[in-house]
Amino acid sequence: MARKKTEVDQELLKQQKLKRDLEELVNKLKFIPSPTYSFQIGDAVTIGNLKDVTISDILHDGKIYELTYTHVNSNYGDPIETPDSKRYSAWMDIRPLIEVQPESLIKNADIRMSFQQNELSSLFSKVYHFGVNFDPEYQRDYVWQLEDKESLIDSIFNNVEIGKFAFIRYDDEKWTATGYSYEVLDGKQRMRAILDFYEDRFTHKGKKFSELSIKDRNHFKRYTISVAEVSDLSEEQILRYFIKLNTSGKVMEKEHVEKVRQMLDEETQ
Repeated sequence: MARKKTEVDQELLKQQKLKRDLEELVNKLKFIPSPTYSFQIGDAVTIGNLKDVTISDILHDGKIYELTYTHVNSNYGDPIETPDSKRYSAWMDIRPLIEVQPESLIKNADIRMSFQQNELSSLFSKVYHFGVNFDPEYQRDYVWQLEDKESLIDSIFNNVEIGKFAFIRYDDEKWTATGYSYEVLDGKQRMRAILDFYEDRFTHKGKKFSELSIKDRNHFKRYTISVAEVSDLSEEQILRYFIKLNTSGKVMEKEHVEKVRQMLDEETQ
C-alpha cells in the first residue's frame, strides 16, 4: 500500500513539474521567434540525447510542442527505461529525425586550437625573452597604417575585444636552427602595432607609452587577450589554417560604421 502511494506521489510530482515547465515557456513566449518549420502530431523528432521522441501536442501556433519520449536512467550501469515520458520544448530546440546523416561540414578537424586568457604583457615576454618569428614565408608584409595602429590601441583603452592571437611553438631542432621559440600564426599586424606603441614608436592621443600615467600603462599591460599555442602542426596544416583564417568573414564597410557612429551621437546628445 505504501509503495502504491509513493508511486502516486511521484506521478503527481512529475505532473506538477511538467505544468511548471510549460508555464515557464509560456511566460517566455515573446522571446521565442516565429517558427520557420513545423511538425505534426506523431512526427518522430530529435532533441538532445532523448530517446524515441515524438510530437504529442502542438501549442501556441507551433512555438511550443509537447513531446513524448523514453526516459533513460543510467542507474549505475544498469539502465532503467521509462516510456511515455513527457516534456515541453520550444520549436527551435527540436529538429526533424534524419535517418541517413548527410556529409559533415566540419573541416580542419585535425587542427585543434585551445585559447586561454592571458595579459597583454605575455606577448612582450614571448617577443623579448623567447623570440617570435614574425616573418614566416606565408605571412604578409606589414601593411597597417598609423590610423590602423591607433585604432587598435584605442580599442585596448576602451576595453574592446581586439581578436585572438595564435602561435606555433618551435621544437628544439627548429629553435636551434632559427634562434626563435615561436612563430606568429595569427595576429601579426595587431601584435606589431602593440609592440610599436609599447616601444614608443608612435603616439596615441598625443602621448607615447612612456608618457602615459601609471594607471594607463598598467591597464595596457594587464589588458586581457585570448592566446593559443600549438606545437604539433605540419606545414600543410599551418598553411591550411592560415588560409582559412584570412578568407573568412567580411570587413564591415566604413559607411556602416559611420552610420552607427551617427546613431551613437544622437543617443548622447
